Amino acid sequence: MLKKILIFLLLIILQASGKDSSDYFFPLKESKNLTSVFGDHRNFHFHSGIDISTFGKTGYKVFACQSGWVFRIYCSFWGYGKGLYLKLDDGRYAVYGHLSKFAPKIEKLIREKQIQNKSYKLNLFLEENRIRVERGEMVGYSGEAGAGAPHLHFELRDSQNRPLNPLTHGISVPDRNSPVFRKLLIKPEDKNSCVDGENKTKIYDFAYDQKKNTYYLKQTPTIWGKVGLEVCCYDRMNKKYFGIHNLEAYLDGELFFSVQYDTIDFESSWMVELDRDFELRKKRNLNFYKLFVESGNSLNLYQTKSPRDGLINTSQVFESQGHPEHKIEILAYDASGNSRGAEFFLLFNRRPEILSLVNSESDYGTKVEGILKDDSNIKFITFEQSPVENIDWLKKEFVHQKILTSLSDSLANYSFMWKSEDKDPYLVKIQAEDGDGLKSDYRYLLINGESVENQNPQDMTDFDFKHSYKDGYLNVDLSFNKILQKEPEVKIKNGLFNFDPISFVQKDEKSYSATFLMTETKSEGILLLIDGMTIYKDMISLTRPVPLALVVPDGGGKAFSLDSMASIRISPGLVYKSINLEIEKKDPPQKIKHKVIGSLYSFEPEDIPFSGYADISLFYDEEDTNPDKLAIYELNRDKWRFVGKEKDQLIKKVSGKVRYLSEYALLEDSNPPEIRILYPQNGKSTRRRKPNIKVKIKDDLSGFGSEEDIEVTLDGEWMIPEYDPEKTILITTPNNNLSYGWHNLKIRARDRMGNLNVVEGRFKVIK
Repeated sequence: MLKKILIFLLLIILQASGKDSSDYFFPLKESKNLTSVFGDHRNFHFHSGIDISTFGKTGYKVFACQSGWVFRIYCSFWGYGKGLYLKLDDGRYAVYGHLSKFAPKIEKLIREKQIQNKSYKLNLFLEENRIRVERGEMVGYSGEAGAGAPHLHFELRDSQNRPLNPLTHGISVPDRNSPVFRKLLIKPEDKNSCVDGENKTKIYDFAYDQKKNTYYLKQTPTIWGKVGLEVCCYDRMNKKYFGIHNLEAYLDGELFFSVQYDTIDFESSWMVELDRDFELRKKRNLNFYKLFVESGNSLNLYQTKSPRDGLINTSQVFESQGHPEHKIEILAYDASGNSRGAEFFLLFNRRPEILSLVNSESDYGTKVEGILKDDSNIKFITFEQSPVENIDWLKKEFVHQKILTSLSDSLANYSFMWKSEDKDPYLVKIQAEDGDGLKSDYRYLLINGESVENQNPQDMTDFDFKHSYKDGYLNVDLSFNKILQKEPEVKIKNGLFNFDPISFVQKDEKSYSATFLMTETKSEGILLLIDGMTIYKDMISLTRPVPLALVVPDGGGKAFSLDSMASIRISPGLVYKSINLEIEKKDPPQKIKHKVIGSLYSFEPEDIPFSGYADISLFYDEEDTNPDKLAIYELNRDKWRFVGKEKDQLIKKVSGKVRYLSEYALLEDSNPPEIRILYPQNGKSTRRRKPNIKVKIKDDLSGFGSEEDIEVTLDGEWMIPEYDPEKTILITTPNNNLSYGWHNLKIRARDRMGNLNVVEGRFKVIK
C-alpha cells in the first residue's frame, strides 16, 4: 500500500513539473474549445500545436500571446494557408495558422508583395523589430485558409524552433475530463512468441468499472515469449476526442514504459508512424499508441526499462518470479493532469507441444508413444482418425492413456492406445490441451502405411508453395498433391549454406508450414530444398527457387513485377527494419471514370512507413497514349491520389515518389479544370464597388501543383487569388473601388498535366 501511495505522489510531482511557469495571453477571446492537441497524429508528422475551434465561422480577432515582433509571414493554398510567425521577447516563437486576414499593418505589406511578385505564395522573413506587436494586440483574423474547416492553429516553439506543447508551456484551457480506454493490442515480436497460443496479433476490448473508475479486460490473455502492448485510448474535452499527453505502463507495479508529448523535433517528426501503429491506422483508421519503442524510432520521448525497450519478455520475468499471472497497469494523462487507468492480468504460459510420435502394434491395439512439452499439466489429448483416400476425420477414444516417464518439469513421455481393426492404411492426428485452454498443433501419423500400393505409377508427386517475409522471417507454406509417409525435410539454400527451419508445422494431411530466420542480406539465388518419401515409399527430392527482393535498413534494394511493367527502388536508410519487396499485377476497377493505362499494381509491404521517399515506376506500351498526360496515381478507398509524372519517353516510363507502398496505376488526364463564375455572374450588375469575386474551380484528377496554376485578372490587372482547394472556391477582391460601368474578368486554371481552361466574364458596377 505504501508503495502505491509513493508512486501516486511521484506521478503528481511529475505532472506538475511538466508545466513551466510561463503565462501567455490566449490567442482568441471567443473560444477556448480545442479540436486538436499537441502530438496528435498527422500523416508523417506530429501535430505541432493546438487547434482552437471557431464554431464553423471565420473572422474572429486573433491576439499576440506575448510581446515581440513579426518574424515571418507565409501564404499558400495548402498547409497553414495564411501563417504568421512571431519572435517573442522571451526567446520563443509563436505561430498562427489558417488566418483569413492579417492585422492592417501586416496585411498592407503582404498584399504589396503579392502584387509586386504576381504570386499568391509568399514566404517573407522580416528584419528584427520592423513590425512590433504587444501582448494582447490584434495580429489577424481567424479563417480557414489551407487545410481544414474554420479554426485557428496555434504553436509555441523554443529558441531552436522546436515545437513545444502549448498546454504545458503557458497556455491553459478548462478541462476536467479524464482519458478513455477502448482497446488493447498484444503483438508477438518474433516467431517463437504467442498470444493465446497463436503467433498472431490479438485485439481486446476494454470494459469500464464505474465504481473503481478504471478499465479492465473481461478475459485474461495468455502470452509467451517477447510481446509488445499497444493501447487505443484518447482524451475527451467538450464532447470531442483528442490524443493523450502521456502514458505509463507497469508490470507487477514496476514501470516498464512511459511516453510524454511535450516537445518534438521537425527532423524526426515522421516517426509518429513508428510511435503509433501505422498498419492499423492505414487499413482500419484506428489510433493505437505503442507501449514499446519500435526499432528505428529515435524520438526522445520515452522512458523504458533497459534493455527491453518496453517489450515484455515472459522468459525473463518467469525465471525471476516463477508465478504465471502478472498484473499490468496502464495510466493515461491529459495535459491538465486528468488521468485514468486500465488494469488487467496476463497469464505467462506457452502452449503445449507434441515433440514426437512413434507408433507400434501390440496385443491390445495400436500403441503410440509421444514426448509432450508443457509448463502446466496436460489436461486433454484428443485423437481423430480418417481413411487415406477420402479424408473424413472422426473423433476416437483412447482405450488406454498414461504418463510413462516425467523427463523434466515441462517434458513427459506419454503412451496412448486405441483399438482399430483396420488393416488398410489410415491417418490419425493427435492434439494436446492444457488446463488454460491452450492447444498444441496437430501431429499426424500414417498407420499401416507399408500396405499402400501405387495404382498409377505415372502420377508424379509435386507441390505448390507460397512464401511471405516479415520482420526477418521467411515463411513457406507447402501443399503436396499426395500424402507423405512422414514429415518431409525442408531446407533453404542460400549461397553455399543450407538452413533448417526454426519451426515446422503440419497444417493438414498434405500441407506444411516452415519458418526460417533470414539473417543473410542477399536475396538472389535462394532455393527451397525438399526431401521426403511418398505414401508409396518413393523417395522425392525437389528444388524450387524462392523469389525475394530483401531490403535491410542500412542497404537499398529494388524489385520488378513479373511482367517488368512496374518497379520500385529504395535508397539506403529508408526502411527501419528488413522488408521483402513484392509487386503483384491486378485488374483495374471496373467502374472508373478515367482511362487506366495498362494494369493496376499492388506494391508490398503496405504496412511499412519510409523515412524518406522511395521511387516507383510504371511502364506503358499503348500506341494511342499521350505520354504528356500520363501520371502515377494511388488507389486508396476507391479514390485516386496523384503521385508523380516524371517521364522517360525513350523507355516509356513514368515515375513518382512515395512514403509508403500501396496500389498504383497509370492514368491519362486530358480534361482541363472546370471554371464557373459564381459572383458577379457574367453579364450581371452589382452595386458593390469592391465586390468579393467568387469562382468555382475544380479539377477531377491530377489537381493543382502550385499557386501559380490559378490566375485571375480584372481589366488586365493581376488579382490576388484566395483559393480553398478543399471547397474548390476562389475569392478575390479588388484593392480599390471599381469605377462605374463594365469590367472584364479572366480566370486561367492549369492542372498538373498541363490541361488549361480559360474563362472570361463581364459584370457591371452600377450606382
